[in-house]
Amino acid sequence: MSIDGIDLIGKRVKLKNGVLCKQLEHERPMAEGGFGCSPTARGSAVFLRFSDGELARFNRDEIEEVVE
Repeated sequence: MSIDGIDLIGKRVKLKNGVLCKQLEHERPMAEGGFGCSPTARGSAVFLRFSDGELARFNRDEIEEVVE
């Protein structure tokens, strides 16, 4: 599912190929915040929580799709 027009907070996402190292490409982190979670905000930061509890910042354009 494309992320156009979708608020990402609370959704699991798939990052574009090459954004994460190969060992983590299967990860589907959950979006927790950042202006980039909103489709209408001017900011692009999206904070993603991974299964090990790590919180990391990505840009909205690095997210390929919502997976759930």
